[in-house]
Amino acid sequence: MGLEGVPQVTLWWKIRTGICAVSMADSEKDLEIPILREYPASNPVRERGSSGSLKAVFDYFETHWINLPVDVDGMEFRRKVWEAISAIPYGKMRPYNQIADSTGNSNSCRPAANACGSDQVPLLIPCHRAIRKDGSLAGYGLGKEKKRFLLEMEEELCRESPGD
Repeated sequence: MGLEGVPQVTLWWKIRTGICAVSMADSEKDLEIPILREYPASNPVRERGSSGSLKAVFDYFETHWINLPVDVDGMEFRRKVWEAISAIPYGKMRPYNQIADSTGNSNSCRPAANACGSDQVPLLIPCHRAIRKDGSLAGYGLGKEKKRFLLEMEEELCRESPGD
């Protein structure tokens, strides 16, 4: 697939603990989001370098795999939702009601969707894989177009390399 069409990416690190936010945008200026208000001790990593954590993010666009330390805050239910979403295989999607069921609270479809909306580390917690019960795309913190892009990219890569 290559990196053509891949949005600009910035990782925000908390010192010595892990990634607290990921921002993606189509232009460098759009990456300047108010992350520092929420995470004042974080440091941005922006370059599209060939080594380290940012390379791992771009490798995701080629290899389906990303494994980086994450340091996000959230109540117990949100953490359960994020854990359930992290278990969704690459290239697959799950409706919010199934995600809620996997947390042990089948009546929490809307709170599960809200937990997705509060995901500060897209790709690392792949909330783009959460969809409505009818199969349609719901909102996404980075916008529906980014969600559609990520889902289509994963689908294409799965077709190109079946069995991964």
